[in-house]
Amino acid sequence: MKMIFTCLSLSLSFMVPIKAETKVVLDLGGFPERGESMIWSPLFQATWDKWNAQHKGKPIKVEPENKLMTKLDTFKWDEQAVMPEGGYATFAGPATKEFASEGQTFVLLFLRKPGEWNQE
Repeated sequence: MKMIFTCLSLSLSFMVPIKAETKVVLDLGGFPERGESMIWSPLFQATWDKWNAQHKGKPIKVEPENKLMTKLDTFKWDEQAVMPEGGYATFAGPATKEFASEGQTFVLLFLRKPGEWNQE
């Protein structure tokens, strides 16, 4: 009888889907909901900060207000402590074919000679 109950329990467990939705987030505000996983990568924040640096600072005023931009602009972190030196690259620029080509060339060169590159 125990064997039948165990087999029945196992077979019923396969009928209930076991899954967790994965949500990629751009900021660290909030906690995952039940049955949800969250992924945050510091690369988006690092790229946002680089974009702001290229434009000599954060936007002064955005109409209408963009909540995500506000979160990214007010996020406090120590990039040097979080990001591995020489282990990543960020690209910030206009959405043009030239910009995409430059990024692609950089990545291909980096893959050929890892560690022999400079972001600046």
